Amino acid sequence: MEKVLEVKGINKEFPGVKALEDVSFDLYKGEVHAIVGENGAGKSTLIKILTGAYTPDKGEIIIFGQKYEKLEPILTQRLGITAVYQEMVLANDLSVADNVFLGIEPGKYGFIQNKEKKAKVIELMKSIGYEGLSVDATVRSLSAAQQGIVAILRALSRNAKIIIFDEPTASLSSREVDILFKVINTLRSQHISIIYISHRLEEIFKIANRVTVMKDGKIVDTKDIKDTNVDELIRLMVGRNVSSNFYDPNRKIGEEIFRCENISNYKVKNISFSLRSGEIVGLYGLIGSGRTELAMSIFGADKSTYGDIYIEGKKVHFKSPEHTSKHRLSYLPEDRRRQGLALQMGVKFNINLASYNKISNFGFVDIKKERLIAADLVKALGIKTPNLSQSVSNLSGGTQQKVVVAKWLAANSKIFLMDEPTVGIDIGAKAEIYNLINQLARSGGTVLFISSYMPELMGICDRILVMNNGKISGEVKRQDFSEERILALAIKNQVEANV
Repeated sequence: MEKVLEVKGINKEFPGVKALEDVSFDLYKGEVHAIVGENGAGKSTLIKILTGAYTPDKGEIIIFGQKYEKLEPILTQRLGITAVYQEMVLANDLSVADNVFLGIEPGKYGFIQNKEKKAKVIELMKSIGYEGLSVDATVRSLSAAQQGIVAILRALSRNAKIIIFDEPTASLSSREVDILFKVINTLRSQHISIIYISHRLEEIFKIANRVTVMKDGKIVDTKDIKDTNVDELIRLMVGRNVSSNFYDPNRKIGEEIFRCENISNYKVKNISFSLRSGEIVGLYGLIGSGRTELAMSIFGADKSTYGDIYIEGKKVHFKSPEHTSKHRLSYLPEDRRRQGLALQMGVKFNINLASYNKISNFGFVDIKKERLIAADLVKALGIKTPNLSQSVSNLSGGTQQKVVVAKWLAANSKIFLMDEPTVGIDIGAKAEIYNLINQLARSGGTVLFISSYMPELMGICDRILVMNNGKISGEVKRQDFSEERILALAIKNQVEANV
């Protein structure tokens, strides 16, 4: 097999941090080579070196037989190296065609040739066996999977020979993942080489030829996918066994503490369900099913909502998120960095963010209480931070999520709405988040666990509610869990509508 990329003895160091140490890695023509590792393992640094964003301190890179000591973005584009990231870097208000050729628009006599541009996009879509996009549709109107296709088309328009996928399925449903994998297999058949990064280890075995494990900035091992398994990869990544089943049968499920009736807004329609103390309830649905809109409606963030909410049997009226916190109800948003945290502020500030009114008198914060509350929760939740003043922007994804939970514990919350709480979090940190969720339930709280990742819901929940087109299409109890049953409820109406 022909090597298209070879990295030899790469080192990269930042002040106080050795990000990469003697890293060697190779990629063959038409291969899908996965890279796995916990957050901080060095994956992102390696990718940034390959795309020219970082310059290595030591080592060499060989691309198509040519040696390079460093790469630059313009050079990597010329060489045909491009990356498709979890958070797509697209122009949301431009069309599919405009995004694909942004910066390299075909022109004549100084005029952009729109007809030619659209024809080329259609041709590119045919080349990857995907024709489900309108070239005139705005990117904002597309699903996450479709935006991923646009990013792939943009890479192909620049004659990509090596495509790096960084967590491409983090926000995709299982059906959308299948679409993406079909496209990747088509790219592989066209001898395009793929570097594939994902925390979802079961995906690696569906799509990759080889897998490289990174830990603490070093390469631990590289294996043919047929010669390894999930358990071995986890051991290599974290140095210990990590279970995939986090269900706690010893949790005591008590009385109902939350109930909503006929919750409706522009996206959800007449939704009713209840939660009991000690219970972890999953909420599954395909992208666009209305899961996040439901959570935000309950939390008081959507003023167009109507319906009734009861907490501990008493009817309550939520005019804003501030009212919900007074009733011990909290919301952990999917986009924790933008909506759940004050990124540039410290751990102490973020933990007390929802409860400053309780520790303040006449506008003055009780500094002693502020510090004591933060210190106690940092210890209780195992939040890894050098000090309480550390900016949360410098913490790992899993640690940031713990800070969001700590914020609501400081506000004395008992009802937790968690929207994709493990997105972008590595396998070891996920285990900590699952244990924390169990801990919240064991202490008498209740958790509505919203996720598009079915295995984690099946691994921790007592029952799973399934959303479809803005409605609850069914409930599956733990003894009846199966991916087929849950997915059928999620897609049934859509399939029938297309028949």
